[in-house]
Amino acid sequence: MEPWTPTRSWVGPPPTRRCGYWRAAAATELAAQREDPDLAAALITGSELEAALRAGVTCAPFLRIGRAAMHRCNGNFGAALSDYLDAGRKFGARGIRGPAVSCWRSNAALCAHATGRQRLATVLARQAYTAASGWAEPYALGRATFVLGVVDGGSARTDLFSDAAELFEIARAPAEQGAVLYELGCRLAADRPAAARQRLERARGLFVAVGNGVRAARADDQLRRLPTRSPTGRLSVMEVKAVRLAAAGYTNRQIANKLFLAVRTVEAHLSRAYAKLGIAGREDLAWSAAPIRSVRP
Repeated sequence: MEPWTPTRSWVGPPPTRRCGYWRAAAATELAAQREDPDLAAALITGSELEAALRAGVTCAPFLRIGRAAMHRCNGNFGAALSDYLDAGRKFGARGIRGPAVSCWRSNAALCAHATGRQRLATVLARQAYTAASGWAEPYALGRATFVLGVVDGGSARTDLFSDAAELFEIARAPAEQGAVLYELGCRLAADRPAAARQRLERARGLFVAVGNGVRAARADDQLRRLPTRSPTGRLSVMEVKAVRLAAAGYTNRQIANKLFLAVRTVEAHLSRAYAKLGIAGREDLAWSAAPIRSVRP
């Protein structure tokens, strides 16, 4: 390995120290994700990131992202936004504009949204989504899709959250998948409590699996606030058959052919079954396998 000397183009400390900064910045982001502000602050202080930033080290954009995560964890969204935007400018000056290195635009959009700067939040969220769509990496695209749903999707755009959850599952990012499902569950709670319960229970399971007790407790709290709804009646034999086929992906016409029924009859069976199961329709069937199995004709 080539020894570090002051004459090299890198600004700041030798590579071993810079790697330590990078690791500390990444660890700070993880601490913020676990909503542990004390740990995030300790990592910033213990690794001397502030001194490194003042010294103008070459890896400063990464360090600013770590510090921004600490600010966001403490609820200081204005300071976090400033750090994310500064990191983005420095990345841009080096020709780094895609999300491969950092999802700074998505995080900045969330901070701008939290501070009421909706116009900036929307611009950043859309830019992040465009960049991630071109990159087509599941994690970055999932993050951008989720943030676009939060910032610019409106209450009706739950499809963005569903898409983001699927992308995070592909990316094998359970903590992020749980966060998306939690947000989706909260948004569905008013109009589709059964669907909300299914998402929130899945989110809680993911939080428990990754050891995030804070978010698991939050999901539990949301679950307790949901109305306790049970099916309003027993499903008939034909309703059970129709629902199970629909859950397996068959169209109404295919179900009608299999059950030797008219399409309108199948539609009627499904409508009554959805009402009894407390779900909105076919889109919730994938989350309702247990209720479908448990209700007997």
